[in-house]
Amino acid sequence: MTANWSRSATVATNQTGRKVKQVLGMVEGSFGFDLEVVAELDNGDLQHFYRDGSGWQCGPVFGSVN
Repeated sequence: MTANWSRSATVATNQTGRKVKQVLGMVEGSFGFDLEVVAELDNGDLQHFYRDGSGWQCGPVFGSVN
């Protein structure tokens, strides 16, 4: 038996003029067991996102891959 992934949600940054380029990592956090994502934005910045009971939330921009 095989299983297929399906996209059930999308994540967009709250940074004006920026787009998410790629997701670099995803974990299930131990605090509230929320999903957490680190994504690279199209300018090289890194941003944290998390999913709680009300959906995906934008966290801070905290670094850069440049």
